[in-house]
Amino acid sequence: MKKRSPKAIIHINRNILQQNHKHDTKYPVCRVEVQGNTYYGSRVDIWGPSSMVYSPDKPRKCGAKLWIETDSELYIHDQTTYKDMKHQHTKGYMDHMAKVNKGQEYKYPSMGKGKPIDKDKFLNTKKSL
Repeated sequence: MKKRSPKAIIHINRNILQQNHKHDTKYPVCRVEVQGNTYYGSRVDIWGPSSMVYSPDKPRKCGAKLWIETDSELYIHDQTTYKDMKHQHTKGYMDHMAKVNKGQEYKYPSMGKGKPIDKDKFLNTKKSL
């Protein structure tokens, strides 16, 4: 009897793809779910039969409308996890923001633009009665 591999779902994480484009990074975007675990890679080799599924009316919980299903063995190139990427992304994002903010730490970090916040003026505002 041939040992059967667990079913895997493979799709592209659009959020990471867009972040890569925006921040000029190259984090893996191929998302592989197998046995309740999620991995990311830059490429996925499928060694056997697979099916591509397009389901716009019933997307996956993550929002994917197009994915690949397979029971075949896989090889994930540059395999990592979201936790590991998040750790790397934080450093890369902060390096990017340092460039955008020209080294000024207290600008709006989520937008990378705007004027530095005058904390004293902001905190000492009084409401008139």
